[in-house]
Amino acid sequence: MLFALLTFCYHLANAGVVPLLAQYVAEISPKEQNFTWTSVILIVFFFSQAVTARAMSAVISKFSHKSITTIAFIVLPIRCSLIATIIIFMDNPYILYILIATQIFDGI
Repeated sequence: MLFALLTFCYHLANAGVVPLLAQYVAEISPKEQNFTWTSVILIVFFFSQAVTARAMSAVISKFSHKSITTIAFIVLPIRCSLIATIIIFMDNPYILYILIATQIFDGI
């Protein structure tokens, strides 16, 4: 029951990040490149997810399910804090690339 509750809360916290990030990136990117940047956000996520899924076949036999789930629960607030910090404090022409790089944590 606790695992179901934690998984629900994790998904609730994780599900809204990509659409909000895509909306922000579309707002700060040039108008004719909005769809391109939104696609890049999803491509980076899916690529990192594929690499993580491949690595999990080796990791799952060495570590317990609790430790793997704990790592997933720790990576989510790190990713969200990183995105918020970048948006609030960075005024950089490369902010699009930095925000898209945070999607690697989403794949993990």
